[in-house]
Amino acid sequence: MTDNIPEQFTANTATEILLHSFKHSQGDPYLQSLMFEYIHSLNPSWKIDKPNEFKEQTQQVIHRFLFSHIPTKHKSISPKDIDDALRQERQEFTSSLIKDRVQNNQLPFLMEKIINRDHHFIISKGGRPRSTNTISYNDPYKNPFISYFCYYGIDSHPTGNKLFDDIYRNITELLKDKLQNDQDINLDFLNTLIPVIERHYENFPHTENGNKILELAEKTRRNILYL
Repeated sequence: MTDNIPEQFTANTATEILLHSFKHSQGDPYLQSLMFEYIHSLNPSWKIDKPNEFKEQTQQVIHRFLFSHIPTKHKSISPKDIDDALRQERQEFTSSLIKDRVQNNQLPFLMEKIINRDHHFIISKGGRPRSTNTISYNDPYKNPFISYFCYYGIDSHPTGNKLFDDIYRNITELLKDKLQNDQDINLDFLNTLIPVIERHYENFPHTENGNKILELAEKTRRNILYL
């Protein structure tokens, strides 16, 4: 399920995971905790054995990253909010790695939550928050209508971290399987998924994989509606 993951779990590895979790949880602490649990289920031996080093690195790397990126996109978020979020999620990640038994059943929830967060921003909110001078429809990272599920999952663009690449690949394969077999798919989920795919590809080049997933989703919705 995972390829090229680090053999040694170091403070650097933990810091990188925590950094990516802030981006890919899209501001949802529950989704962030699901990501931690899923990573732990695949790597049960990983533990934070040098908490002080981990804390120091997160302060240096993630704190600097959040302060340099978040205020330009989310004007309402204060420095105190950033400090509180970093402290809370650092503790959440550390705690998730000391759980004795974690079942590997997070994928369906990860899939739904990631797609729900995409829908929240690019449909319900009319686009991801971007300051006026950073919007660019030619740059995926500045495009307010990027769907993380479509960009990193369906179209397999690298996240910069193999563990998160695996998460997107696995939830995409899970969705394909569900759609092809009409398995555990409900109308509410499809009514969330389809607009996300449509809006993303209105603002990004259409791809063969994107077209196939959209066709499967629309076919499944028609099957449900006309049962």
